[in-house]
Formats: sequence, C-alpha cells, structure tokens
Amino acid sequence: LDTHVFTGLAPEYEEHTLQVRSVGGCISCDTSGSPESSVSSPVTVSMCSIPLTPVLNGFSPITPSSAMLTWNVASDCDSYIVERNGLEIAVLGNVSQYMDTTLIPGSAYTYKLVCRKCSPIVSSTSAEFFACSTPESPPFCEAIGNCI
Repeated sequence: LDTHVFTGLAPEYEEHTLQVRSVGGCISCDTSGSPESSVSSPVTVSMCSIPLTPVLNGFSPITPSSAMLTWNVASDCDSYIVERNGLEIAVLGNVSQYMDTTLIPGSAYTYKLVCRKCSPIVSSTSAEFFACSTPESPPFCEAIGNCI
C-alpha cells in the first residue's frame, strides 16, 4: 500500500475525482507477460477545512419567555448549532440570530454556538454566553449568570 499527498488542488468546497493505476509489477498480465493497465474505480473527495469558532455577541429579552440570541455570520459556515445549558436546541442555516421561545421567566441560561461546514465538519464550540430571561420585574444578572 502506497500513499501520495496531492498538492495544488482547487480550494475547499470543490470536489476532486481521483483514480489510481498500477505501474510496474505484474498484478494482471496479458499473455506476453506485460502488465495490463487497469484503472481503479473513481473516488470523489471534498476539500473542506475546519471552520472558525463562532462568537456569540448578544442576548435581547423580547418577552419573559423569549429572547433573541445573535452572532456575527462567518463566511466559512454552512449552518450553526445552538446549545442551551449543554443541550442542542436548534440547527440553523447560515443566519445571524436565533429566537429562543422556550424560556422560563427569570431564569439563567448558558448558550454556546458551533459552526458546521461540509457536514459533519464542525468548529470548536464558542465561549459560553450567560443570559437571563426577563422576570416579572426588571432582571439583574450577576457576572456568573445567576438571575436575582
């Protein structure tokens, strides 16, 4: 088994079809003993790098049970995975916001975001973003994300 590193291939998102041919030796010889030239079945590969880590930059309460989470769209993302309190709550296209409509009034939440590209390749998880949903009275969030 031999390996070969291909260089100079076109940028990511492009697919490349590769085939190999045996050179030398007699894997399959004709009647004169000369090697026959057979080519492998085509193999298609995609060139895709790991996307950049997204950055959450905003949380705006809309109602006591809903809020808008925002981030800057990354040019190398196909979709985003939104996590709240360690659980995946949404998989979105290449958008810059998510309306979370399942909040409990006056509760603290931790959000994270993951960028996905050439599924299933994903970025590192964003830094945690602490937020509080709106209680009956104006909210106050401590630096660690607790609602008071």
